[in-house]
Amino acid sequence: MSYHIQDYSPLDGGQLDYSNGMQLPNFGDGIALGQEYSLLQSILVDGGTHFGVSTVSFDNVEELLWMGNQGGHMTSYATAELQKYTSFQVHVSNEVRAIVPLEHGILSLTSNSLRMSARRGLPMFNHCIYYLIDMYDLCGIFTYIFEQSNCIKRRYPVNKWLHIYMNGSYLPETTGAGLGWFCQLFEGSLAMGKNTTNYDGEVLAVCGAIMQLLAAGLAPAKVVFFIDSHAAILALSINTPTALTQFSA
Repeated sequence: MSYHIQDYSPLDGGQLDYSNGMQLPNFGDGIALGQEYSLLQSILVDGGTHFGVSTVSFDNVEELLWMGNQGGHMTSYATAELQKYTSFQVHVSNEVRAIVPLEHGILSLTSNSLRMSARRGLPMFNHCIYYLIDMYDLCGIFTYIFEQSNCIKRRYPVNKWLHIYMNGSYLPETTGAGLGWFCQLFEGSLAMGKNTTNYDGEVLAVCGAIMQLLAAGLAPAKVVFFIDSHAAILALSINTPTALTQFSA
């Protein structure tokens, strides 16, 4: 069989002309000279009649090809024949924008949510971020988390500092806030009641952790509190006690 191939030389940008009828071997279903890829399989993906493919990722752990579509659906395919392995919905309507296979599950990102799923589809966690409405890149999220984690480890090494993590969250179903704290030595949580806010929960969580630390007779040389509310940090930096910081266990 005669192949008439035109290509470009990487050296001078000139065109290489093989139009003289040069005979090239026929590799059957393989890749012929001048080709970069050879089509092995083509399939119609789940939801393909209504939604297009929005992202793909290869799973090195289980050797699966993962596909996410514009309708919030994910499907995995096995072998070169792309046999369907699992298929499940990760969001009601938003498109899947990124997929990252990990050892213990699959992370998927939509415009405002991050979900970890078992490979069979069972959700491991689903974190909806109401104030982020147009997320695209999981790599950027991982890079930020990795950099922040390394910074914390350098400044507050765990062998010298006791790390205590705080959280205060508004609970719409109770029209109030809940709070919690935990470290390697203890943990605690409380419901604050109606008409309280995230800020109230963050401040009181620190007070509750300190009270539990003192009540247990623990006196570590160095303690660092991790708080995600700048307003709470400013309030706690003031030495004047307030009604909110009068905590009773």
